[in-house]
Amino acid sequence: MVTEIITKIIDAIMSNIDFMYLFAVNLITYLGIKVVDELNEDKVVGTWVKRLIALLSAIVLALPLVYLEDDNIKVYIYSFILSFFSWDFIFKPIANKLKIRYKDARTKPKK
Repeated sequence: MVTEIITKIIDAIMSNIDFMYLFAVNLITYLGIKVVDELNEDKVVGTWVKRLIALLSAIVLALPLVYLEDDNIKVYIYSFILSFFSWDFIFKPIANKLKIRYKDARTKPKK
């Protein structure tokens, strides 16, 4: 009984999320924020700027997919929303372990 419920939940999640799109949104957003960070030099990239970059990345990636594949846009909306959580809880810890950051050596504290 419990395993059937868990199986149904997992199947519902898997059928309503596009994981490659989710990963691509995170990657494009990271690269976009990195570019803005380089252009800003020592200024901090604001939270709303990061969110705007994420939204633009999601739209740019979703438009051709919806146009070419005629997929359900609901899947891309769900994947986009999940991309924020996946970044915070999956991709960011991995990036931190690999020492991949927005800022480079120029922002290290001076001794």
